[in-house]
Amino acid sequence: EKNTYTDCTSNIENIHFKVLGGGHDWPGAWGNMDINASKEIWDFFAQYDISGLITSTTSLHESISTPISILPNPTTSFVRIENIQSDMEATIYSLDGTLIRKQNIQQEDPMLSLLGLTPNMYVLKVGNEFHKVVVID
Repeated sequence: EKNTYTDCTSNIENIHFKVLGGGHDWPGAWGNMDINASKEIWDFFAQYDISGLITSTTSLHESISTPISILPNPTTSFVRIENIQSDMEATIYSLDGTLIRKQNIQQEDPMLSLLGLTPNMYVLKVGNEFHKVVVID
């Protein structure tokens, strides 16, 4: 059984699956094969990014622009953000979404300092793009 609940005021959706006779197996991996639980979970979360529901409102200019590159990655202290078209704000988040740091990046000198960050993986937002950045010792 699949039930979908939608809160129209907040555009929130909750999908509930009930596998009849499923027991304690992971549906689709072993035991009950009526649905593939891993695929259903992925299909749900793939609709979202760190900012919420992904929409398809990309302008023609955004769709043909050169993607931003982050080099070197992994890194120890700095990254160069290549292909930015103007001065932009770069925001670094931990993997749990905690804001770590914001820095303005200038097109003529697009260097981002990662000094003081502990070795780990981070999420870097530049403009509307999200990138993984790995800081090493």
